[in-house]
Amino acid sequence: MKIQALNDNRFNESKSKYFFIIWLVSFFAMITNSIKILFRKFFVKQYRGKNFKRIWWEMGRDEKHYSSLFIDRFSKTNHYIKVKAASSMALDVVYDWEDRIRKGNTGNNLASKFTNFWFNNIDNQKALNNRRILVTSLLNKTIKEFKNESEIRLISIAAGSARAVISVIKENKDCNIKVILIDKDEEALSNAKINAVKEGIADKFEFICDTAGSIVEVSKNFRPHIVEMVGLMDYFNTEKSIEVCGKIYNSLVEGGYFLTGNVKKNREKIFLDWGLLWPMIYKDEKVFEEIILGAGFSSENVSIFYEPFKIHGVSFSKK
Repeated sequence: MKIQALNDNRFNESKSKYFFIIWLVSFFAMITNSIKILFRKFFVKQYRGKNFKRIWWEMGRDEKHYSSLFIDRFSKTNHYIKVKAASSMALDVVYDWEDRIRKGNTGNNLASKFTNFWFNNIDNQKALNNRRILVTSLLNKTIKEFKNESEIRLISIAAGSARAVISVIKENKDCNIKVILIDKDEEALSNAKINAVKEGIADKFEFICDTAGSIVEVSKNFRPHIVEMVGLMDYFNTEKSIEVCGKIYNSLVEGGYFLTGNVKKNREKIFLDWGLLWPMIYKDEKVFEEIILGAGFSSENVSIFYEPFKIHGVSFSKK
């Protein structure tokens, strides 16, 4: 198994001098949000009987809830990301920040100032863009390996708006590629369809609103050469991850490739947890390896790449 850290990326700047401010604001958000969670649990009827994590999650998705004056009270962009956390809609804002959204945040008002501060100084924002670029590069590499096939079949699980997949299909228009996008979020699939239509490649896609487990049924008649599932495993524990990745291994054609991702604990975890109330299950390299090998892949056929911040890893595994 090869593990590599990449260092040649445009999102490779970390302004550590702002970390104390980020941590301090997140720490106070942790205190105030913990109090709000406890209040809901003991004094609000609809939350009684629910565990701490469930209330934490539901409170974060509540449009009327604000984590902090400095994070999302003034900034509508930050508030939108908090409310839409763990969705492709939140990720799309992160992806569009550099090329589109930043241009609309040039004012001298508090909303623009707070939005710019968090987006310009959070490592996780840059790391997510690094991950997208890395996935796009690996998908391109994989498609070229099957360029002599009469048809290349690709399945993307928890596809979201399918930015990376659509970009790669557009770049490889000359190849006969058939794609199935699976996501349990209808809004995400709708956005993916809009993006595919916009690029003139909608005829190459099929959209299925379902969970990751549906790959067992889908792959019976659509044996994929490539399966991409980057992002979803951040919400699975180790046991669940091995189970799902095992199903993907069995669905692939012999010689097929599986791309999946992993998020590691990092110094901004407190901000994700308490500033955005965006819970994830963080796994180190050892656990990530355990999952991929536990799914059935051989060590010699697995490479793991970490983007420059070493927050997000992407495994590239051959059956």
